[in-house]
Amino acid sequence: LREDVKVVMEPRRGKGAALQAGFLAATGDIIVMLDADGSMVPEEAIVFVSALMAGADLVKGSRFIQGAGTDDMSLLRMFGNKGLTLFVRLLYGGWFSDLCYGYIAFWTKHVATLDCDCDGFEIETLINVRALKNHLNIVEVASFEVPRISGVSHLRAIPDGWRILKTILRERVHPHHRRSAIACDVGGQT
Repeated sequence: LREDVKVVMEPRRGKGAALQAGFLAATGDIIVMLDADGSMVPEEAIVFVSALMAGADLVKGSRFIQGAGTDDMSLLRMFGNKGLTLFVRLLYGGWFSDLCYGYIAFWTKHVATLDCDCDGFEIETLINVRALKNHLNIVEVASFEVPRISGVSHLRAIPDGWRILKTILRERVHPHHRRSAIACDVGGQT
């Protein structure tokens, strides 16, 4: 291991739980979210950070704009993502082309504003919707998703898509509603 890398252990399961733990442990000015399966190209992070340095509050990757693409998405996931992206545009006025892609960078000072409180794959949607609701300056950049190099996907298109849809609606009906005290506690202690 590299000495400049800190490994954070999180007892709860789920991508959202892992990201929450990482957000709390972050000590730098910028947080860059990448999937652990190797499907996101780390060298692209410089584009995200450059956009932050140019004035963005949050930078999100897109697989669907010029210069972008994916080699790791089923047709069902692609159509589901397109539908959910359109729904967020209609409800929140967003202009995203790729709602469910998790390559995101933002200033650490926005962790409290984003107030992440979900433990699953819907974390990316929650971050994007709360960034819109809080009028953060959002920039979307081209990103290419390569085939995973590690592990097996735990994403289940229908159940996780349903959770993402419920997250979008929950944020509309109950702004900044926390699901439970357990979901809010990153350390696993209540």
